[in-house]
Amino acid sequence: MGSTKAKRVLSIVVYCLLISSVFIVAGCKKKKTSDVTGMILKIRIVYNSNGADGGASVPTNSNTYAATDTIPIAAVPAFTKSTGQRTLSTTHWSTEASGGTDVPAGANLTDAQRATLFSQAVLRADRTLTLYAKWS
Repeated sequence: MGSTKAKRVLSIVVYCLLISSVFIVAGCKKKKTSDVTGMILKIRIVYNSNGADGGASVPTNSNTYAATDTIPIAAVPAFTKSTGQRTLSTTHWSTEASGGTDVPAGANLTDAQRATLFSQAVLRADRTLTLYAKWS
C-alpha cells in the first residue's frame, strides 16, 4: 500500500510542478510580449530650407512623437533663394527635396497624414521625418 500512496503523492507533485511550470513559462512569455508591445516607437521632425540662402531661420523641434500623438507642423518661414526665379510655398512642406508628399504647414497632421508619415519615418534608421521647404 505504501507504494500506491507514494505513486499518488508523486503524481500530485509532478502535476503541481507541471502546472507551476506552465504558469511560470506563460508568465515569462507574457512579460516578454508586453515588453515588446510596450515599446513605443517615436520619431523626430526635422526641417530643411531646401537651398534657401537667406531670410528666416529654419524651424527646430526637439520633441519626439509617438504614432498616437498630435504632431504639429511648423509654419513655413520667409526663406529667400537668390538662384533663379523660385517661389516659396507658404502653405506646405514636402517630404522630399524635389517632389514628395505635401505636408500642410502651421497645422497638426490629420490621422491619415500622421499614419503615413509616421510609418515612413519609422522605416528610417534615425527615426526622422525631414520636411523640406517647397519651391516651385
